[in-house]
Amino acid sequence: MGLVRWFERITQAGKPGPQPTAREAVLKPDEQPHFESNYLHSSRWDELLSPTDGLPNLRLAPYRGELWLMETTTSKLVVVGNRHLAKLGIWTATVRGIDHYRGAVVETNASPGQRLELVREPGNPHDRNAVQVLVEERVVGYINKQMAARVAKLMDAGVPLETVSLAGCPRGRNESRIQILAADPALILHLTGARN
Repeated sequence: MGLVRWFERITQAGKPGPQPTAREAVLKPDEQPHFESNYLHSSRWDELLSPTDGLPNLRLAPYRGELWLMETTTSKLVVVGNRHLAKLGIWTATVRGIDHYRGAVVETNASPGQRLELVREPGNPHDRNAVQVLVEERVVGYINKQMAARVAKLMDAGVPLETVSLAGCPRGRNESRIQILAADPALILHLTGARN
């Protein structure tokens, strides 16, 4: 099953249930529910986002129209750019410079689950480690300089990286943000829950 169809299938399965009535929604101060964050707390990062002999306890999961990494033992979401992800061989970034490629952003499909491509641009006059992000063979922006320095080193060494959109827009929409995840193809299969 393609990644986009997988995302559509699990998004449809996760529709919200019935909403509380106005009477049920009014609670006394001592009856207020305890707020629990959906995000993995930083105090657990060292424990749960550390390299192991096996594959990480992470999966891609839909959340508010995007794909997020979810830590499977807690079902908590992991923020893009978490410093531990690189240790696991997972590279996440918000694409920079998309305002300069607005035509390509509107004319291509960068919606969550779409496969994207990373291309080295060593001759870039602003950054010798530049890494372009392509959607349907069109440049939509770049990885930021800090991340590009690390990813460029991998790409130059011939390490295979597969890239998927975590946040973006379908063709015809003018979105202001694209987020990506890049990893070894086998790790991408693991993160999507696909079987070899």
